[in-house]
Amino acid sequence: MTARAVEGQGEEESGWQLFIRTEGKCGACGGSLAKGFINGVMLDKYANWEFPAWGNVLARDEDKRELKRASTFLCDACVDLRKLGRGPPIKWAVEIYREDEVYKLRYHPVEGLEAADPITEEDLHTPEGRQASE
Repeated sequence: MTARAVEGQGEEESGWQLFIRTEGKCGACGGSLAKGFINGVMLDKYANWEFPAWGNVLARDEDKRELKRASTFLCDACVDLRKLGRGPPIKWAVEIYREDEVYKLRYHPVEGLEAADPITEEDLHTPEGRQASE
């Protein structure tokens, strides 16, 4: 994969970014990720695959969990709508894997994944979080 500039962004993207842009879809609406930002989102669901799976380094005990959180990518339009409380629900989590030396994407319906407790202010390693948990 080679780097290229994205229209309107003015900088070159890495091979991973190009891969997500060309092969990926929005985890909420299913739309294209070809333009705008690639918005990675951690979900309150556990991933039963290796990559990408996240833990929140700021959240208490998150790094000690055996299962990591699933993630997805959202298009700018869905992010903007979600900020207003009107966005479509997230339907798919994404897995990236290799098959015959080729990277591929697999989408998992979120309703089929094990629920993870939401990360709360108390869980975060912030002054507010530490005070609330002491």
